[in-house]
Amino acid sequence: MLGALRVEAQVDSNLLREEWRSENHWVDSYDKPFFVLKGKDADGETFGAFHWDSLGRFKLDREDAHPSAWGGYKILTISIGTNAPFAENGLYDIGLAVAGKLGRLGENWTLEASGGVATANDGHFSNTEAIYPAATVVAQHQIAQREFLQLGVTYDGNSELLPGMPLPVIEYEAVLGPSVKFRAGFPHAQVEYRPWPSVALQLMAEYPTNARFHGEVDIGAGFRLFTEVQRRIDGFHQDDAGRDRVFVLLHTAEGGLRFVTSWIDVSLSGGWTFGNEVFTGYDMREHEQTYRPGNRPMIALTVQGTF
Repeated sequence: MLGALRVEAQVDSNLLREEWRSENHWVDSYDKPFFVLKGKDADGETFGAFHWDSLGRFKLDREDAHPSAWGGYKILTISIGTNAPFAENGLYDIGLAVAGKLGRLGENWTLEASGGVATANDGHFSNTEAIYPAATVVAQHQIAQREFLQLGVTYDGNSELLPGMPLPVIEYEAVLGPSVKFRAGFPHAQVEYRPWPSVALQLMAEYPTNARFHGEVDIGAGFRLFTEVQRRIDGFHQDDAGRDRVFVLLHTAEGGLRFVTSWIDVSLSGGWTFGNEVFTGYDMREHEQTYRPGNRPMIALTVQGTF
């Protein structure tokens, strides 16, 4: 496994691109709960948070490494503890999607599609404004054995930027030997590089502003030392606020120990959150009400599973 290959499949266009692992299984899962330790910022405001990102995909036949249909899910929970005026409730983004291969389009072209529904709310699950669709249609061209071109369109009704606008999918993906894998284009770009057998590096960027760097060193007996830096922004509809949402912007820098065997992949890490912000508006361009909680320490547990 090259680096910490987080299962990117959720309910968006990522659900169509990952290869299934060769061993027999039903589900690929990724769970990362982490705590931002509570304390006071420079203005005397108390801040702490619990953040749990759970996502993955599943298939009906555990022995089929190339299924014609499969599903994906995501469950994001953020609980903010603060005496700031507008972050009192838990925040949730929960979705379910299905995907499949629709057929062939000429020589070496296949048509794939996914569609799902989710809700991103502030604890009011009855809020119909918080329900949103997600869908993708992609034509994939196999240029060579491990070289692909993807062309299509994707729609995320809860996108942080211009949520009502469909986006093009134009991505080129290739594996250049055992040490380099890359994905270039829009809305995703990713590079995985192993300069030495014991060292793995990964850099990922995703529209509109999310990014992640991960580096690790294999120290033997299944143990790896790693470091990770990430930026992410998530939006959640507020009850009785129409189209306006509350956004949580997080920057994290962490390091820790990862243990990988054939039956478990678990990491324990600690680090720092910095440059964080909570604000409201229609999308990330608007900052109608802003709270900047300051820098805080964090601890995290990451579990990746195949079962």
